[in-house]
Amino acid sequence: MILIAVASIFIIFIIIAIIKMYKLKAENKKLMNTNAFKEFEENDQEYTGHLYGEN
Repeated sequence: MILIAVASIFIIFIIIAIIKMYKLKAENKKLMNTNAFKEFEENDQEYTGHLYGEN
C-alpha cells in the first residue's frame, strides 16, 4: 500500500512537470516571435561585453 501511495504521488509530480514544460515551451515560442527578439537578431552591432567603450 505504501509503495502504491508513493508511486501515485510521483506520477502526479511527473504529470505536473509535463504540463509546465508544455506551457513554458508555448511561452518561449510566443516570445521568440516578438519584435524585440527580431530587432536584437537583426542589429548588426557587435556585442563584445565591454561596458566602457573601446579602451
